[in-house]
Amino acid sequence: MSGTLRIEKDAPRAGVWRLVLDDPPRANALSPALVGCLQSALHGAFERDVRCIVIASSGERFCAGADLGDAEHLDDAALRDRFAALEDLLETVRRAPALTIAVVRGAALGAGADLVASCDYRLGTSKARFAFPGSRFGVVLGTRHLAAVVGRQAAREILVEGKSLDARAAAQCGLLSELCADEAIESRVESITQSSEAIDAMTLRAILRLTRDLPSGRDRAELQQSTSRDGLAERVREHARRAQQQRALRRAAGR
Repeated sequence: MSGTLRIEKDAPRAGVWRLVLDDPPRANALSPALVGCLQSALHGAFERDVRCIVIASSGERFCAGADLGDAEHLDDAALRDRFAALEDLLETVRRAPALTIAVVRGAALGAGADLVASCDYRLGTSKARFAFPGSRFGVVLGTRHLAAVVGRQAAREILVEGKSLDARAAAQCGLLSELCADEAIESRVESITQSSEAIDAMTLRAILRLTRDLPSGRDRAELQQSTSRDGLAERVREHARRAQQQRALRRAAGR
């Protein structure tokens, strides 16, 4: 579909689509193009009554979050539109008329971590790790849903204290629904999808509707309020600079 998204149909079973974030040089960051491709792929799967959608990645990282590589050239309005598109994508995944499974073998940061949290099953290996830095530059994205997944207190601690979670911590709080050995994670995906075949499509959709977080207009309202504050672009640029400096320090330290 694009150079940044790979679609594998009937993988590992008939009626299962695997959407692979496939831009390792950019750590699979969610650029506007990739967000658009994901939306198109998801709606294409829905139109074909796909029973299960697996969201995975290539490379060492699952997803570096919103692509801010061009933040120096964006104004508040452009960034506001980008975050609104990300919220639309997350809501599409949360309300999918199909079972959704995230397969996380590396770092999932920011909107990438929110993408994982939006899935019904969230499988990770020992290399998975998570961080939600949006609060550090004043963007409220995915907060209510995160609280529904991990609990209110855990969500407060993650967001207020800027906590990063390794795989074990993510599994303990429920952000990962299951911690798997790397060699076993694909067999677990197949097990889940095979089990779902024992349920007719209408019943499966009812189960998903009744076991998911309820939709709320507050998600979009809070996001719009946070991104409407003056100085969004400068806050994002400053965050991007700090993140770049931290990466440089880690490389210098050999980590």
